[in-house]
Amino acid sequence: MSQFDNIETYEKLIGTDYKPPLERFSRVLLRLGVAADEVQRAFDGFEWDMTDDLFDTGIVYAWGWEIADFKLEGSEITISPFVMGYTPTIDAAVADNWFHCGFRIDTDQLIPQYIWGGHVPWHYPAEAQQLITTLARAMHQEFEQATIYFTDISQETDLTDAVMKNDTGKRWRFNYALFPLEPLNLYMPIPASHAGRFSGGCFEAWNRNTWPQFTS
Repeated sequence: MSQFDNIETYEKLIGTDYKPPLERFSRVLLRLGVAADEVQRAFDGFEWDMTDDLFDTGIVYAWGWEIADFKLEGSEITISPFVMGYTPTIDAAVADNWFHCGFRIDTDQLIPQYIWGGHVPWHYPAEAQQLITTLARAMHQEFEQATIYFTDISQETDLTDAVMKNDTGKRWRFNYALFPLEPLNLYMPIPASHAGRFSGGCFEAWNRNTWPQFTS
């Protein structure tokens, strides 16, 4: 069974109005080269399904919103866009309505076999980092006040708890992130497990073990 890594962001909604963040994510897709007619078709067909799901996860599914997988120019890695939401109507532990969007990538495509085989410590190689930062930067241009995260399958649920349920102990459960410059307490102090720097109008942070710096 495949496992996936996510480039993702969360935005608290004003009431139940999901259209502003959906429009911003549509612009991200256009910026990355997804065909305009496909983005418009998905936007026009979008609706929330507020029905409780089988596993009682608190997730609101976005029916009618389907974008075909795509690849960036010069890359063979398949990128899968997604949109979903969370609501206290379904999960009482969630205090507000949230919009959650981003991209899923099969981990097998990011991690070469020599790393899977344990020949070197587990990490994301330079080529994978370049793709992930390209996607994260594209999202940051539209979601300037939100944090853009890159997580693996072991971190995703923890990060959801950190963002939507204010579980501060899980705030740094990511491999890479772009934080807005304010408020400062989003990314300060930095734990020993991570490093960071100011870069291009945001604060860039990464896990020291899984995200080694190949370039300065």
